[in-house]
Amino acid sequence: MIELLLRCNPSDAHPRAWPQTAEEAKSHLLQGQAQIAALLNAPANVDARLTLPLSAADLGAGDYAGVAPVQTPFAAVLGCSDARVPVEFVFGQGVNALFVVRVAGNTPAGEGSGSLDYAVANLADLRLLAVLGHTRCGAVTATVDALLEPATYAALADKPSLRAIVDSVTPPVRVAFAALDAVYGGAAATLPGYRAGLIELAAILNAAMTARGLRRAFTQSVGERFDVVYGVYNLQNHMVGLPGVAEIADVWAAGLASPPADDAAVDALAKQMARSRYIEGLLEETA
Repeated sequence: MIELLLRCNPSDAHPRAWPQTAEEAKSHLLQGQAQIAALLNAPANVDARLTLPLSAADLGAGDYAGVAPVQTPFAAVLGCSDARVPVEFVFGQGVNALFVVRVAGNTPAGEGSGSLDYAVANLADLRLLAVLGHTRCGAVTATVDALLEPATYAALADKPSLRAIVDSVTPPVRVAFAALDAVYGGAAATLPGYRAGLIELAAILNAAMTARGLRRAFTQSVGERFDVVYGVYNLQNHMVGLPGVAEIADVWAAGLASPPADDAAVDALAKQMARSRYIEGLLEETA
């Protein structure tokens, strides 16, 4: 049996100690994520439990009853709207820990960008902005299908809101397409798992390129006390990270990465990920 418990002691008046640097914030997120992954990956015949403490002040409980809590998240996360990727749960965090913006395809636009602008400018405890993609993303899948079968894009002609999502994800899909061609040659498109491999490679690059844009947007804030990172949540092994790139590395390695600095770094990342055992395995996989 798996149990995830939330615990609050209303009489506990001790202030919560949040990370003071971007690196500490990243470590805190990854620690919570590792605990969640371990909980969900526990053998079916083993009882597993994780308890997340909640602050009475953040809940307006105990001595704080009737007092509006102050917003004090240590990290902001731009994630996907996908119901299988609840951000606080994925990172093992409780109330008032994360400032979360969720939109299909985890790409900021309009209100999403404004929300992140607000967070960076006004939340004093904020130390990190993480872009969280995920495997088997529906928005990325729709964009890949629009590239491989243009008729599916034409069907969005009278759906401007949906078309806007596909348009926003198109650049990383194009980069993924070019990387597979560069690494595997023109025969890549004939491989049995080409579509699946293209989708997952594009999901990785979508998170990386979005983080790159956000790091540029907030370049004046980036430093020891604030940074922008990205990662991809694997729906199958419950780990946030990226495919391992060394032959002896795990197929999926946990972590949050710094975004590529320029176009050359994006191209290098795309080819590196295309060569990973994870993407290579998908390309060779039959239905």
